[in-house]
Amino acid sequence: MANGGRGMSRFSQAELRKPLFRIIAGAILLGLIVFLVLRFWPAPEVDETYGRMGRIGRKSLNGTWVLGEMVRRAGHRVKRSTRLSTAMKNRADCIIWFASDWSVPNARVISWLEEWLNAKPGRLLIYVGRHFEAGPLYWRAMSERFPDQFDPVLKKVIAQRQESGESWLKFISSEGGECDWFTMKSLPQVVRPKTLKMHPEWQGAIDPRKLEIELRSQMIPAKDAEVLVRSEEHVLVARLSRGESQILLVNNGSFLLNMMLVNREHRKLAARLVRAIGESGTAGPKQVYFLELPWGYVPPTGPIQEPSPYRFLMVYPLNLILLHLFLLGVIFAMARYPRLGPGYEPDIMSRVSFDAHLTAMARWLRRSRDYRFVQEVLSKWERIKAPSSPGRSRAHRLTKSRLLRS
Repeated sequence: MANGGRGMSRFSQAELRKPLFRIIAGAILLGLIVFLVLRFWPAPEVDETYGRMGRIGRKSLNGTWVLGEMVRRAGHRVKRSTRLSTAMKNRADCIIWFASDWSVPNARVISWLEEWLNAKPGRLLIYVGRHFEAGPLYWRAMSERFPDQFDPVLKKVIAQRQESGESWLKFISSEGGECDWFTMKSLPQVVRPKTLKMHPEWQGAIDPRKLEIELRSQMIPAKDAEVLVRSEEHVLVARLSRGESQILLVNNGSFLLNMMLVNREHRKLAARLVRAIGESGTAGPKQVYFLELPWGYVPPTGPIQEPSPYRFLMVYPLNLILLHLFLLGVIFAMARYPRLGPGYEPDIMSRVSFDAHLTAMARWLRRSRDYRFVQEVLSKWERIKAPSSPGRSRAHRLTKSRLLRS
């Protein structure tokens, strides 16, 4: 048994030295490293990614994670989607769309959303325009509130970041357009509303003087729209009816993005928008989707098919790679787990005889100090193994085995 144990140990070490084992172990280790890097890699010092709700959106000035948490705390279920899918079309009660395009929505995207609205009563679409980012406001606030905390070089960097952000917003706001829902026109200068006129349904204790809303373009809703929040001639929120469903048009995200919701008055406006989700359709929690379409997204023509989990089997050369990996796995399984159990090295059995096994067993039993039992077992084995003489029938007296005497 001792020799057998050493043989099994050598067998396991031989298995560990096989190339296939090293490949599998390396792949597992690589996957673990990638997971840890993605999970714990520090985010950029100031993240300005726009319109995202996931891990990136949680830390971004322009993310929507805070708004998503407000929707969750209102009792609704929240998901996100980066495309117009059949699953979202069937399950969504409300879609919140922070547009990534600075132009008006594409006609085919509008057609898809209109079809979704008309498919079931009580649905709600919230569209948020793109002509705002919180980055320039953040850098301006840093330079104004902490003027003595930065060295000249860092002050210059902050000023450049603010200037580049302002130039970018001026560029994207200069492009107007018209669609079925509204018309967008650029403003000659930034408007910061300090007065609000609200629909009776949206009345609330909001102090307009504390608002930090910025308007760089003027949203002119369709003629059949109902204005809910406005500042002088500038529309902030409007409502379009589509049968028993409705669309809420928001000029931009200057009171809905992460950084802007630090302002208490902005949170009041955002809370009223969230309350509109519960007021649409039947009472109870709703399935809310945050739509994060990439820039320039156009839905495919015809019926949208859900991607199959097996679609990668049709992609070259990935299908050949996976086929080879599958065959290698089958070969490994057949080699490692044969029909009658794990195999043994052939030379192990050739070096070990049954007598040696009995000797090792007898010596092991001798340690138990039960000499009579050991003597009886070994004497029986010697009588069976010794050739019998003719006419010899008397009983053998138990004698001490020579194996014990050795």
